[in-house]
Amino acid sequence: MHKLIKYSFKIFLVTIIISILIFSGANFVYAWRTQATATNIKITPSSNSKPQQAQNYYHAGYKAYYEEDYETAIKSFAQALELSPENWSYLQWRGYSYTKNKLYDKAIKDLKLALRKAPASQHNNIYNWLAKAYTGQGNLDQALKNQNLCIKHNGDAYDYFNRAEIYALNAMPAEAIDDYTTSLLNTNQGYAQMYLGGVFWQATCYQKRGSLYLERGQVDKAKDDAKKALEISPRLQKAFNDENILDLFDSKKRQMMVEQALSIAQRAESDRNFLDALKYLEKAQAWCPIIKEEQNKEIIESILRVYPKLSLKPALSESSRRFYVQAQTLTRAKDYNGAINAYEKLLGLTPWHPEAYFNKAMLEGENKKYEQAIQDMKKYLQLSPDASDCRAAQDKIYEWEVFMNR
Repeated sequence: MHKLIKYSFKIFLVTIIISILIFSGANFVYAWRTQATATNIKITPSSNSKPQQAQNYYHAGYKAYYEEDYETAIKSFAQALELSPENWSYLQWRGYSYTKNKLYDKAIKDLKLALRKAPASQHNNIYNWLAKAYTGQGNLDQALKNQNLCIKHNGDAYDYFNRAEIYALNAMPAEAIDDYTTSLLNTNQGYAQMYLGGVFWQATCYQKRGSLYLERGQVDKAKDDAKKALEISPRLQKAFNDENILDLFDSKKRQMMVEQALSIAQRAESDRNFLDALKYLEKAQAWCPIIKEEQNKEIIESILRVYPKLSLKPALSESSRRFYVQAQTLTRAKDYNGAINAYEKLLGLTPWHPEAYFNKAMLEGENKKYEQAIQDMKKYLQLSPDASDCRAAQDKIYEWEVFMNR
C-alpha cells in the first residue's frame, strides 16, 4: 500500500513537472512570436493618453465632416481642443465646420486663431475659408481682402473661381469675368475638381462667366460659353440644345422646370409607377440650376431611393454605354484618373447606375481619394441594398476610413 502511494505520488510529480514545462514552452513560443512580429508593429500611445484621445476625437470629427454631419463634427473637434487647445489643425477644422453650419462669427474667430498658429503652408486654405465665412456673413469687403491673401499664397484655379464669385456678388462683373477666365486657364485644378463637381467643374465656370456676358449684352460670348458647358457636361445635354441654349442662364425658368418635373415624379412614385418617377427625377436634375446645390443633392437622394424599387431596371442609353466602355478600357490601361472621369460622365447621364458608383469608388480608393471613394460606395449600397457583395462593399468603407484618418 505504501509503495502504491509512493508510486502514485511520483506519477503526480512527473505530471506537474511536464505541465510546467509545457506551460513554460508555450509561453516561450508565445513570447517569441510576439517578439518576432513586434518589429512589424508600430507602437502607438495608450488610448488613455491625452494626445491619443484628442486624435480620436479629431478623427471622429473629420469623418462626421465628410458625412456632412457638421454638428457632430463641431462637437468632436471641440472635444479634441479641450485636450489639446494649442492644436491649430483642430481649430482649423472646427472653423470649417462652423462655416458649413452657417455659424460665421464662430468660424471667423476659430480661423483667425488657427491662422496665427498654423505654418505658412496652411495659410492659403485658412484665408480661403475666412473669405467664405465673411461672404456668408455678408461682409464682402473682408471676404475679398481674405481671398486676395489666399491667392497671394499660391492661388490655384479654385481660389480664382472663389474670388470671381465674390466679385459677382459685389456687382463687379468685369473683375469676375477676368477671374473666371484665369480659373479656366490655371493648370492647378485639383481643388476645383474636388469641390466644384469633379470633371464638370469647368462647365460650372463657363455657365457662371456666360451669365455675366449675357447680363452685359455680350450675347455671342454667352452662347460660346453655353456651348462649351454643354460639350463638357452630358447632363446638361439632356435639357439644352442649340434652340434653347440661352435658357442655360435663365435660373427662374430652370427652377420652374425642376419644380414641374419633381411634382410629376412625386405623383408617379405615389402611384408606384417608379419608372416614370425615375424619368422625371432625371429631368429635374438636368434642369437644376447650378446655384441650387442643395436641391441637386436632394434630387440625387430621391433617385437613389426610387431606383431600388424598380422591378425591371432600365438599360443604359447608347451615350451612357459609350462612357461605360471607355471607363472599362481606361481601367485596363491603368489610367485610373481617366477612368474616374469617364464614370463621372456616365453618372452625369445615368445617376442611378450602381456598377458605375462601385467601380468609381474602387478606383478612387486606389488613388487614395478616400472621402470620394466612401461617398460613392455608400451610393452603391443605397442603389443595390440586396447585392451579394454588400458585405464586402461595406467592409471596404471601413478599410478606407482607417486610411482617411491617417
